[in-house]
Amino acid sequence: MGKNDIALSSYFSDPKIFADLFNAWMYGGKQVIDYRSLSTEDPVQSRPVRLHDMLAFPEGDTRIKTLVPDYPIHVISVRRNGSAGMDISLLHTELRQVFGFLQYQEDKEGLRRYVEENRGVFSRLSGNAALFLAASAHETRLLKGLNREEEHYDMCRALDEWYADGVNEGEKIGEKNGVYKGLSSALLRILGKKGSVPEKCLAYISSQKNMDRLNQLLDLAVDSETVVEFEKKAGI
Repeated sequence: MGKNDIALSSYFSDPKIFADLFNAWMYGGKQVIDYRSLSTEDPVQSRPVRLHDMLAFPEGDTRIKTLVPDYPIHVISVRRNGSAGMDISLLHTELRQVFGFLQYQEDKEGLRRYVEENRGVFSRLSGNAALFLAASAHETRLLKGLNREEEHYDMCRALDEWYADGVNEGEKIGEKNGVYKGLSSALLRILGKKGSVPEKCLAYISSQKNMDRLNQLLDLAVDSETVVEFEKKAGI
């Protein structure tokens, strides 16, 4: 079983969370399933949407496939709200905020606002919920400060660190891009004094993101008498 499935199984083995999910999905939020009547089972559901999606039929042989009945497998889409997926307003536990987090995942500013609006929940998220979120969002950095023995987890603090990491990473990328751009500009200025630079050569130089290659091209440009000679030496 993969890490995502383990996190999913651990989180939804909580009767309160399991009951909340299915009361929202099957009964429109009415509290029909009493979590106190549930026993712990493994609720993991794989991703195929039809039975045939789960079976490996021999390529080119359609006879076997026609003999096996096919039917839809109902999958709950939690990354979209409303009619397109799960209406999280029908949930009554921290599951509402957990699914809301996933729905805002692609919108960092929206996610930041959502977490701030629900700080009371995210500042004391259950450990299993934090594990589930990190696995579903594919962000192990969110859990770098998680003590697995603690009952609750401050996701707000983890998100602050996550955003800070993202800003630092963006600054580093920006610095590198600035260096590449500076070297490319210097190279093109040198070549411009030796003739007209063809579009193909211009595009090649502008797309370079390898420092060693750019320095090599600079040396070749200095040693070349013409742009044509430079292109031959550079293999452009």
